[in-house]
Amino acid sequence: MDDADDERYMNGEPSTEGLLDEDGYFRTGDIAHRQDDCYIFDGRASIDFIKNAGEKVPVIELEQVIRGLDYVAEAYVVPVKDHKIGSRVGVLLKSKGKSVTLKSLRADLESQVGSYMLPNAFCLMAENERVPKTPTDKVSKSELVKVFFVDCVENELHDRVEISDVEI
Repeated sequence: MDDADDERYMNGEPSTEGLLDEDGYFRTGDIAHRQDDCYIFDGRASIDFIKNAGEKVPVIELEQVIRGLDYVAEAYVVPVKDHKIGSRVGVLLKSKGKSVTLKSLRADLESQVGSYMLPNAFCLMAENERVPKTPTDKVSKSELVKVFFVDCVENELHDRVEISDVEI
């Protein structure tokens, strides 16, 4: 390395350009907010939020609210690609025996979350179905979407997926 390259790197302008935001903070891709003297981690911008009709839906928050419903055994929130709106808010749910539809789920959530967070794609798991997992036993949400929502060959939603209209 010659002296010019060394000096340019040491001063940092070309090598660090774009790494810091306008306030001088390192861009991590994390989203957080401050509450009193604490920072609360909200999630990763790339995987913990679904952009739905121009709004960012917090996946973790919505999953927690849905899992809090007394009839829910398991619930997973995933982005379901849609050629018209980009992504739908998909919910894969296993119930504790209650018959659940997209309409009934949305009605139960209306008073607890903003309208932009309401699911608009829904699939009910059978009792014997399991979600796909990674080798480290984590839920594989990308595989979950393929198995329960989108037929990869036809690139269309499976017949058992319920959808609702989305206002843009």
